[in-house]
Amino acid sequence: MSVLENTKTTGSNLMATSFQCTLVTPERQLVDQPVTYASIPAWDGLMGVEPQRAPLMIKLGAGAL
Repeated sequence: MSVLENTKTTGSNLMATSFQCTLVTPERQLVDQPVTYASIPAWDGLMGVEPQRAPLMIKLGAGAL
């Protein structure tokens, strides 16, 4: 499963330029870093995620993150 949330803003511009990408499995946390874009293989297809997206939790499919 993956949880994504907006975290970074720049100066007076309140638009996020990156977001915190956290990838967690039942066994351990695999990723926890700021990114500007994430291409995520979901169980029902590839999902592109950019800043300002609402937080989400998805079931991962096979593929590269």
